[in-house]
Amino acid sequence: YFELGGIKRHRGDYAGAIDYWRRSGETANQAGMTHLEISALGNVGGMLFDAGNAEESLRVRNQAVERAFAIGDSFAAATFLTHVANNYHAMCDYETALAKLDQAIEIGRQMNDAEGVALAENQRATVLIALGRVDEAHELIARVARKSESWSEGRTRCYFRDKLAVTQMLKGQLAQAQETLRVALTFPAAAQEMSVRLRLQTTLALALLADGTLRVDEAAQLLAK
Repeated sequence: YFELGGIKRHRGDYAGAIDYWRRSGETANQAGMTHLEISALGNVGGMLFDAGNAEESLRVRNQAVERAFAIGDSFAAATFLTHVANNYHAMCDYETALAKLDQAIEIGRQMNDAEGVALAENQRATVLIALGRVDEAHELIARVARKSESWSEGRTRCYFRDKLAVTQMLKGQLAQAQETLRVALTFPAAAQEMSVRLRLQTTLALALLADGTLRVDEAAQLLAK
């Protein structure tokens, strides 16, 4: 059931993926396979969120957090707390989102999970932007991007640089934002993964548009791709 859920998701069948992952979670619960049950719950929550049902997604993801804490799985708890924060962000409850992220960051630090902490801090920067705390967001994501250069896998490094460029744009540092994005586009992950490349190119197009009319043609070429 769990693997079938993954296949349905890959094919874009959200309802099918949710159905199979619900079955996976129920069966895992009956079999005493708690870790698999938690993973299934998390996947159901993620699919519900992608389908636009933020409130039901929040209920399921909170259930995953509770189950993870119940068996002492701190890694899963921190991961799902980060996901729960995304729900609160989408629901414009920014203070609760920050509280959940701070909890995830603290757990990650206790486990020396540098990448987990960085992912939560990246999301924290997103919430800070929504709150208008741009300087704070910029400081945070600049530190995360700098620290992650030596250990983070390529896709994550690209996403951190994309967020850094967003904060640079918001601070009016358009040339720096463009350079940040152009460097990220040279990373192997950007060449190999279309979703990463499109994210960076779209943000770069926005930075070029914000830079004035002389850059409109270049921005249009990027968006046409």
